[in-house]
Amino acid sequence: PMHEAALCSALLEQVARVAREQDAARVVRVRVRIGPLAGVEPELLARAYAVGRIGTVAEEASLEIELATVRVRCRACGREGAASPQ
Repeated sequence: PMHEAALCSALLEQVARVAREQDAARVVRVRVRIGPLAGVEPELLARAYAVGRIGTVAEEASLEIELATVRVRCRACGREGAASPQ
């Protein structure tokens, strides 16, 4: 949980920075994409966010987590696609 808490803190700092740059008084939604190799547990990040957002510009903002797939590219032919487990 400490890893996700630290990520959440960094995420909320970025959200606050973007809100300041956009002169936004509040944020309504935070959307992140997490890949399977990121080492992040989406459920733990969501829990950390629920607590971490209190008292921030994102206090009322929902968190949307999109789970990304691993993409691979062939160096020989350049084709790309989703990696599939063996």
